[in-house]
Amino acid sequence: PDFASGSKEVTREDVLYTTLEYAATARYSVTEDLTTNTSGGFQVYQKSIRFMEAEGEGFPAAGVKTIAGAGTFQRGRDDFVENNTVGFFLQEQFGWKDRLFLTAAIRADDNSAFGENFDLVYYPKISGSWVISEEDFWGFDFISSARLRAAYGESGQQPDAFAALRTFQARAHPEGVATVTPEAAGNPDLGPERGKEIEVGFDLSLLDDRVGVDFTYYNQKTTDAILSRNVAPSTGFAGTQFVNVGEIANSGFEVEVDALVWDGNNVDWDLGLSLNTNDNEITELGIDGWLDIGWTTRHQEGYPVGSFFAGKVVSADFDASGTAINLMCDDGEGGTISCDDAPWVYIGQPSPDFEGSIDTQFTLFDRIRISGLLDFQYGQSKYLTDRWNRCVWRENCEINVYPERFNPIDVAEQQNGGWNEWAWTIQESGFTRLREVSVEYVLPDAWVARVGAASGSISLGGRNLGTWTDYPGLDPEIMDITNSVTEPNDQSILPPLRQFSFTIHLGY
Repeated sequence: PDFASGSKEVTREDVLYTTLEYAATARYSVTEDLTTNTSGGFQVYQKSIRFMEAEGEGFPAAGVKTIAGAGTFQRGRDDFVENNTVGFFLQEQFGWKDRLFLTAAIRADDNSAFGENFDLVYYPKISGSWVISEEDFWGFDFISSARLRAAYGESGQQPDAFAALRTFQARAHPEGVATVTPEAAGNPDLGPERGKEIEVGFDLSLLDDRVGVDFTYYNQKTTDAILSRNVAPSTGFAGTQFVNVGEIANSGFEVEVDALVWDGNNVDWDLGLSLNTNDNEITELGIDGWLDIGWTTRHQEGYPVGSFFAGKVVSADFDASGTAINLMCDDGEGGTISCDDAPWVYIGQPSPDFEGSIDTQFTLFDRIRISGLLDFQYGQSKYLTDRWNRCVWRENCEINVYPERFNPIDVAEQQNGGWNEWAWTIQESGFTRLREVSVEYVLPDAWVARVGAASGSISLGGRNLGTWTDYPGLDPEIMDITNSVTEPNDQSILPPLRQFSFTIHLGY
């Protein structure tokens, strides 16, 4: 009845990015063999967001559709957020005989979200590369070119707008006057997260440039991570405060191989492979215990960022009615304990630790191109909200009706779910997907000339044509972290659709 005469709600968010950048480079040959490049410049970056919301109820006539025409205004909101960054950089590069290069640079940034006690932040960089195949002692004829490279650099991530400020929230006083109440304590010392990374690798060209290999090993540490911690009520501010604490380590390798497998008169075959690994760990949290960021996700030393933790049943039996009994759980130390006293243990991480792709292309008679892309990700897990909603909350799954058909461990976690979380609702979501297949035909010049074009082609393609996974949910790739907590899940997200396209391309 409240909406019988109609209602309307309008929400609008305008985002504006403004950038200004200037850079200049001066080149100078010191000697015949030694050259220098000196670069410098600045950047200005601004992001502003305006958010407006209004709602009205009760229209006097069927034709009235504006909120201003509603009989009752329910709520209104108008917010404006702005963030500014100003940066300067200076870089010097030396080159020796076009084979040995050394680069050193420094960048200084200031951001409007930094605390008032925090000044400029400086990010240094140094890198070098050596085209070793150009040296006289090089004797590997099957390697066309070889380059060794190494680099060290630092970067940063600024806080969110207002994260460092002490703020107050407007409130309506019972007597009808406007007043304020404490909202956030702020932190005048708040600065950016800092990333420090070392990379080493090489680039090879083999077999008369038919095979290319790029390899990189990286080791990265993020210090002064921005986390929130509880504020003592005695300060007069409730809630949390953003602080720079902790350290996060990332390491892994990246390798890419591109090869011309077959080079014939009428058939060419190109093949590419890429592999990436990542070992992620919180090495220092800066607070005792752990930091909960979701129902089952937390930051904890010794584990990946945002890891899943939950109770894990390791053994159970059925009684005559199909109820799980004799539950024993993982105690987190390699043994078992009664599930009544069991701690939550590590279940998985939200990010893959191994991913890559395989792409290939066949060219026939210089007119037909057949290409395909297969990619994969493994090592990540996701909260299976479909299973929790249907089987635990609403008890509307087959496991609820015929528990004897399932593993007693899964039944034990389902029957004891409720508002407790178990490993059964957190599942590995690794997958391999046939991402794309396409066929293209280059039209003869005589054909396209009839419509006045210089070139043309027709193509037929398909995307997301097949998926191989053990993930029991709707799709292993969909991910929602837009809810009020950081909980990677698959609720209310449309999976990647299978798509087909037919394209005619003409060039004039």
